[in-house]
Amino acid sequence: MTVEAGAAGGGAIAVIGTATRKQVDRIEVGARGPHWFAITPDGAKGYATNKADPFISVIDLAERTLAGRIPAPYGMEEVTVSPDGHRAYAAGMALHRHDAHASTPATLLVIDTASDRVVTHAPLAAPGCPVHVAADGRVLIGLAPTGPGGEPEAGQLTVLSADGLAPLVTAPLVASPLLTFLIMPCLSRLFRNWLYPDAHR
Repeated sequence: MTVEAGAAGGGAIAVIGTATRKQVDRIEVGARGPHWFAITPDGAKGYATNKADPFISVIDLAERTLAGRIPAPYGMEEVTVSPDGHRAYAAGMALHRHDAHASTPATLLVIDTASDRVVTHAPLAAPGCPVHVAADGRVLIGLAPTGPGGEPEAGQLTVLSADGLAPLVTAPLVASPLLTFLIMPCLSRLFRNWLYPDAHR
């Protein structure tokens, strides 16, 4: 899990032993506040998004060290790795963008995991927060549109094609944007968590 900078050190990945459920190691990510962490299927490396720093941290899990930084202006929210391990996807511009950055288009970063380089910038209709890759390669992103004054508007779920990331469908959600979600491999169900849960009680 990710932990923010504090008395124990800088922002890091806390490694938890599954048998003891206790922390057994701490891997510094070179940032103040890592937000989301995704691991390649072979367990060789991981990617940590950083909300307050303009890069994604690449972690060598065998050496348990920071192996590199991938530029990501204005910070990123969530990251996921494709089932085949060839691509990582980081969603949108951070939700906390300042007015000065409001004109920057929301983008899905596509990362080649072999080289740890951004190979595609796919435009999004609004800043993205959660991102997930289905078993068939389709990419699902929760969008968090905002109004003219920066107030949150009704969230959206958009689905991009596996080949070319072409928009396939965008479905409206209820008033609050999604914080994160998980889907079943067959895409029959989606389990969601809201950014402002009080709005759904």
